[in-house]
Amino acid sequence: MHLPVVTLAIAEFTAFVLAVYAAVVLRLGTDHSSIVAENGAVWPRALVFGSSMTVCFLALGLYTTRQRAGAVGLGLRMIIASMVATAALATLFYAAPHMKLGRGVLLAALAISLLAAVAARIIASRVGALEGIKRRVLVYGSSVQLATFNRMRRRSDRAGYHLVGMVLHPGDADEPIDQLNDRVYQAPNGLRALCRALFNANEFLMME
Repeated sequence: MHLPVVTLAIAEFTAFVLAVYAAVVLRLGTDHSSIVAENGAVWPRALVFGSSMTVCFLALGLYTTRQRAGAVGLGLRMIIASMVATAALATLFYAAPHMKLGRGVLLAALAISLLAAVAARIIASRVGALEGIKRRVLVYGSSVQLATFNRMRRRSDRAGYHLVGMVLHPGDADEPIDQLNDRVYQAPNGLRALCRALFNANEFLMME
């Protein structure tokens, strides 16, 4: 997994764990001795809750480098992942009653978790961290290939990609590419060497 993806997953896992504590305080106040007396410490169940949410987010493709869904699609996936996590936790609570969270606490924790996940992704997009989750594309050829990329059938098809730039075919060396400004590159040492220099990684997608 890429570092931005791992960072986002860790941040959201932490938020999910803290959401349980926030839910306990909201439902029972700062003196939550009743839940501790009935079921033991809060932290093991907070960890289980956070782990369940994170695994379900992962299973629904919310931590992928090939993200195609738009904002609405991501929101729906988050809701579905939360519902799946709720079902999994309900099964766990039935099998292990000592791990149980009250219904009110569980629902409050879910609501807080969703809000925290949305906030985390908004913050990540503002600081540019989510750009690292997108698959980077280098177009090789001419403006025809660039136009092909820009005319992908659905806008969501382009959501998982970040256009780094393009390398002009030798026969099109003088062709102006207004959309890219200064992102038209030369490859004197070959395309693979240029990709490694641009991306600082071995994973890239070249479109011809």
